[in-house]
Amino acid sequence: MTNGMTALAPTSISRWWRVVGGLSMNLALGSLYVWSVFVAPLEKQFGWKRAQTSNVFTIAVVVLALTFILGGRLQDKKGPFWVSMTGAVLVSLGFFLCAYTHSLNYLYVCFGVGNCSTSACRVAQKPGACCRGKRLSPRAGWSA
Repeated sequence: MTNGMTALAPTSISRWWRVVGGLSMNLALGSLYVWSVFVAPLEKQFGWKRAQTSNVFTIAVVVLALTFILGGRLQDKKGPFWVSMTGAVLVSLGFFLCAYTHSLNYLYVCFGVGNCSTSACRVAQKPGACCRGKRLSPRAGWSA
């Protein structure tokens, strides 16, 4: 007797690592929205105006929207694991480079790199969220 669900092939990786990966991606997604914490210190240290520092967030959101298309196509070809790992490396690289900012244009590029990769993480996270219950079927409630 079947209940309409297909059996999943066993994998060598623990299913709980998928939960850890999803949690990490959600933390990376929040990195875009903490921008407001950095605005006042950057304005004070570099003497930039609010309009200039607000452009950093505007550029980041536009880059995020545009790279959804690329992230989705890459995920279809390479799978969510490699897209999310590439995104994680680029997020780290983007924030590392932001720490060494010396001009507004440099900050535009570095924060854009970090945000571009965040969209790759976000696109890769969607199927994980949809399949979470299936992957953790014996303890599906724990993943929510």
